[in-house]
Amino acid sequence: MYTIGEFAIIVKLNKKTIRYYDEIGLFQPAYIDPNNQYRYYKREQINDLNRIIKLKETGISLEQIKHITTDSEDVSIKDIYNKRLSEIEFEIEKLKKQQDNIKTLLSTSHAERNVNKEFDISKEYYIEKGLIVYQKTEKQEDIHDIINNFYNYVGNKVTLSSGHFFKRSLDDNADGISEIFAYTTNVSEELDIKTQTKELCLRTLCDSIENRDLAYASLFDYAKNNNIVIGSIYERYKINAGKMQIEIMFEIV
Repeated sequence: MYTIGEFAIIVKLNKKTIRYYDEIGLFQPAYIDPNNQYRYYKREQINDLNRIIKLKETGISLEQIKHITTDSEDVSIKDIYNKRLSEIEFEIEKLKKQQDNIKTLLSTSHAERNVNKEFDISKEYYIEKGLIVYQKTEKQEDIHDIINNFYNYVGNKVTLSSGHFFKRSLDDNADGISEIFAYTTNVSEELDIKTQTKELCLRTLCDSIENRDLAYASLFDYAKNNNIVIGSIYERYKINAGKMQIEIMFEIV
């Protein structure tokens, strides 16, 4: 057998960690000398501790590792693995977004934006009357997930006659996008479908996602300066001459 010092060198782990694993019941020594409480380990335990090390490197918690190493139920173990895979995929997406943001910062000018940038604002019945298929959204749901979930939800059940719109609310309890919808030419009992009323709106077009905040600010300023009460807020993305535009519409109540 090996002393804890020898075993620590074999598995490339410090003695303090090996003792801690013993204290929490994750990895026990093969023998403890009753006279001096020294811990001793067998050669057969090398693989056991290496497995724990590998599992820890995946980010799985020690409590879950303990469950994996003591539970013979493959289903529950697979659940732990799949849960960790989902967490990793989420972190990868989060890191990709951070990477994209950094690349954007590197490629754009560091000069201060002109916060007084002017936007053309018009008043028209931009929201038309018609059947729409819609889906409520969850708080803080990622915008890409909202879009993917919507089109997966609609599938081939109906024929869409427009691209998707995002609907927002000024309600104090509202958080982000409250609804996504698109116009449809037919109905399906499997989907949430309703009649959208014709709505008079203030509207502006924004030429880039970077100026979206200023476009919204301009619409709010225009509404306040002209004593216009705002209802629902709509947003959709359009391609014009190969360039993306964000169309923002404020319902006039």
